[in-house]
Amino acid sequence: MINKTYTLCFALLLAWLFPAQLLAGDVILKYMDSTGTLHPITSMADLDALVPAGTAGSANIRSCFQKYFANEQSAKDTASIMTGDLTLVIRAKDTGNDKGSFARTAAGFIQIQTEEAGRFSSVLLHELGHIKMYNKCGEMPTKDMTKRQKYGNDEDHYLNEVLNEKTALSEGYADYLGITGGDDEVPCPGAGSLEKLSYEIGGKYIDRPWKTTLAEDSMWKTEGINAAIFKNLVALVQNGGAKVEEFLCGTDKTLKGLIKAWADKYPADRERLAQIVDANTNYLMSDEDLLALTKASDYVGKKRDEQKQKYKGKGPCDYLDDLLKDVPATSTPTPPLLPPPLSGSGGGVGSGNSGSDSSSRTPPKLKNFR
Repeated sequence: MINKTYTLCFALLLAWLFPAQLLAGDVILKYMDSTGTLHPITSMADLDALVPAGTAGSANIRSCFQKYFANEQSAKDTASIMTGDLTLVIRAKDTGNDKGSFARTAAGFIQIQTEEAGRFSSVLLHELGHIKMYNKCGEMPTKDMTKRQKYGNDEDHYLNEVLNEKTALSEGYADYLGITGGDDEVPCPGAGSLEKLSYEIGGKYIDRPWKTTLAEDSMWKTEGINAAIFKNLVALVQNGGAKVEEFLCGTDKTLKGLIKAWADKYPADRERLAQIVDANTNYLMSDEDLLALTKASDYVGKKRDEQKQKYKGKGPCDYLDDLLKDVPATSTPTPPLLPPPLSGSGGGVGSGNSGSDSSSRTPPKLKNFR
């Protein structure tokens, strides 16, 4: 009895001293076969018994699990800040209820379809980004919004779709992690899948070229532009990754709020923050609004006018080399909260889409996730 009491007291003492370590979750990996049966998987050997190489559909299934194990450390890092386990289900067939790839943040649950094999690493890191944000911040920016309020009438979303600032922050952060550490490319506004911004109006999508869009607020409401800004913040500002993490859970729950809090605390970064905002929003903010956001008084004015003449309408890819010339060596060009995938993750730029696209437009290259 004495030993049991001592053991209990010692355990309680450890829980008080090291709560995070004792409460950390683990990763539970499962495979859902075409009948809906779940099978626990701990290694490729477990999968070999269920899906032998060479059988119908095995290539995609095995590729997904191989990429998971190549990125397993990112999943473990996510689970380490959770009070429960992280459950990841890799699903063989996109049929029945709960189709598609998605994360349930509060439940610590991720599902990924094997049709995503070509871009599995990006999808995995994207969904881990949602789980990471929820566990770090205690809630999502969109917690009080319905699915239709978050994603529009079709309750779906795309990299270049204009939605709202809170959804754009949540999805843009996850996009950034997924496309920086995974199989997809990081886009630049004005090029590729962000060449046009897409507005859902009356059940249809209407596209407007990024380079001729006059509505500055549309930029902040687009998840792909939020993702591009995150990329620039991490790559072009000293200790950018750590600062993204520092301000991610701000009370404003928008990227504008994150940047304003950043500029308030770190005056040395203000000009660079203003440059990043300008390049990604095509210099559409007024001097007054940009100054209120970044406090970059040495930049707003003549210096800004000169850069605007040089770069307006070209997109941030065109100015990236110029800005990189004076980036301090201590800058951190890796995702702020998740490490890049380990070698052997496979890759190539993915082109598959998850879910259906009911609009008449041609969807952008990178279709996003729930």
